[in-house]
Amino acid sequence: MTIESWVESLTEDQFPDLVITRSHNIPIVVDFWAPWCGPCRTLGPLLEKLANEFSGKFILAKVNVDEAQDLAQQYKVQSIPTILGFWQGKPLKEAVGAQPETILREFISDLIPGKAWFLAREAKELADSGHLNAAEEAFRKSLGENPNEPSALLGLAKLISESEPEAKDEKLSAALELLERIPFGTPEQKDAERVAAIIRTKASVGDTQQLKNALRENPKDLQIRLDLGLALASEKHYQEALENLLEVIRQNRLFSEEAARKRMLDIFELLGPNHELTEHFRKELARLLFR
Repeated sequence: MTIESWVESLTEDQFPDLVITRSHNIPIVVDFWAPWCGPCRTLGPLLEKLANEFSGKFILAKVNVDEAQDLAQQYKVQSIPTILGFWQGKPLKEAVGAQPETILREFISDLIPGKAWFLAREAKELADSGHLNAAEEAFRKSLGENPNEPSALLGLAKLISESEPEAKDEKLSAALELLERIPFGTPEQKDAERVAAIIRTKASVGDTQQLKNALRENPKDLQIRLDLGLALASEKHYQEALENLLEVIRQNRLFSEEAARKRMLDIFELLGPNHELTEHFRKELARLLFR
């Protein structure tokens, strides 16, 4: 690719999509400059040279402050040239003035994620295109480079939970262990909570009809009712599952280490906050817990 592939001139309106949003997938180095700025004419070519050398490991976005004064003010650009390094939607690094090439290399290298992240991105692309075996291999290579790479942990767990609808419990347990390793506060954490909820509701606890028959014979047996709720959830019969889990809580909220409440929260996470079942049963749960 030519150098233009890695260098873009942005307007103020383009900044949210081409810098903030895109920086979740690739680091962006923003060069705040102006045509009349002498040091800018020194720094700009050096940055373009490095953009070409790094061949797509980061994007250089050039912002003319004369045409984007509000943007410059938003990021407190008081002197030019100023460069900001964006990753995961946030400015993580800043340098002011015409910097030597050695400093620029260090600035960019610190911003670029390691090999594990790029392997995980490749794995996700393979998974999205349906090459699941190759995707799994790439995710595992990523974790071989960095056992705590959040995007690889999440991607491999999703691959197990989504591509194997009949996955054995031991595989689902392995996927949950991957999700538990995702560090708190990372961008992947929220998605990991949803994937974990999906996996937990998939767990097989027995035959639904047999559990219904057993409950008719032993209507006060909370373990049977809990197992029935979990079995119904695994079959996506969410309303009936929530009714049984709520009844367990009504009779004994602490039963089996609050398993019924925890599984209800998983179903809420899976359905989403605005689903009618979530709204209804969240209110019912609150009435029981805070009466």
